Amino acid sequence: MTEPISWEPVRAFVRHRLAGIGPVPTAGSTTWTDLDDDDPQKIASVIRAGERWVLEEEVRQIREAKFFAKQAAVDISQALPWAQVAKQIADRNAWYRAHPDLRRKTA
Repeated sequence: MTEPISWEPVRAFVRHRLAGIGPVPTAGSTTWTDLDDDDPQKIASVIRAGERWVLEEEVRQIREAKFFAKQAAVDISQALPWAQVAKQIADRNAWYRAHPDLRRKTA
């Protein structure tokens, strides 16, 4: 398992570092390619692309955790012989209906 990734601190960092830079083209786009390599907007777009990767990775980790939790729940639910459990409950309820005076009572 990889180390958990959190997008929120990255978002705050990027917002702080890129404040005032203005519109940022999408990394790899024609507009981005036409910019000078030292242009702050070009650098900012690569930083934004990294921020986006962090967000996507956090979402992937959340989905993965949910998948494994669901799988564990399914495995647990299938571990018991539910037909046998239902029969035991039905038999117990029928016995108490036939013997109501023997039902446990709280003190």
